[in-house]
Amino acid sequence: MLVAPAAAQTRNEYRDIFSACLNYAVRQRWIPANPLVEVKRRSKREQRERVLRRDDFYDPSEIDRLLTHAPRVFEEAFWLCGAHAGLRLSGEALGLRWGAVDFNALILRPYDNWVLNQLDTPKTSDCEAIPMTPRLARALLELKQRGYATTDEDFVFVSEQEPGRPVRDKPLRAAFKLACQEADLKPIKMYNLRHSFGTSLAAKGVDVRTIQGLMRHARLNTTEQYMAYAPRPELANQITRALDPESLPKNVTPIRAASTASFLERLEEEIPAKWLHEVERIFAEGHMPLATEPAHLDRGRESRRHLIALEPPVQTPAKASDIEASYQET
Repeated sequence: MLVAPAAAQTRNEYRDIFSACLNYAVRQRWIPANPLVEVKRRSKREQRERVLRRDDFYDPSEIDRLLTHAPRVFEEAFWLCGAHAGLRLSGEALGLRWGAVDFNALILRPYDNWVLNQLDTPKTSDCEAIPMTPRLARALLELKQRGYATTDEDFVFVSEQEPGRPVRDKPLRAAFKLACQEADLKPIKMYNLRHSFGTSLAAKGVDVRTIQGLMRHARLNTTEQYMAYAPRPELANQITRALDPESLPKNVTPIRAASTASFLERLEEEIPAKWLHEVERIFAEGHMPLATEPAHLDRGRESRRHLIALEPPVQTPAKASDIEASYQET
């Protein structure tokens, strides 16, 4: 029994398999025609244009509220695999073995997937190593102290009654639903804890390619749904300077028309005010070629000096003791 409507790709695969069987029956003259000819394959356009709404996931504070109502560390570790590691619940988490949990490097390697009560490969072939948060690592380490099924080949989420196979996901879903109610949280699917992982990374500025690798998406457009929750301070600043310049700080120069602004005026729009004085000085000193050097060499030097002014080198302490001293001073 399907809990939710199957994705377009899954429906198309089932339709194609059944249609192939019926075509074989037609060739064998067992049936006169294939009835699935009139059933069209479902378009994936709707799935590609999927929008991830705020009601579809929990933010980090809501995840904390959920975990406080976990009945055992077993459920806490399982839900953290989705919320803090982005594993697909329940398949990839149920297929997780202790050999894929590296407590020394603090990473997970989701090699397997448990689907329809049997071991299978993950949905995508890429297997990115996923760093563990301290809370996830502590929960898994506490779970490993149970005294049974703790070798590298053993599954992580098993019961003492059946240590050779993962637990069934129905009790985990029931516990999740109850914990959501006790924490007074909006109802979401347990699978959507994975969406909480993706949106939390995007909200903290993690780039889309990194999120794609961690979530093991085959297509970048699948990951791009999370980027709607990523901050865009540079674009926000540009929009403010163009549409609401009066709200800018006094040391920020509003945008001028490109056709009338001089070089230094346009430069004010591109660099912080604290660098502007130095750029003006360098521009005044190096704007005209020196008489003692060929013009093309002088232009090359001037270009390098402007680059240094626009992107000054990072000053780092010479020794580790200097770093410690700087912390002590503060």
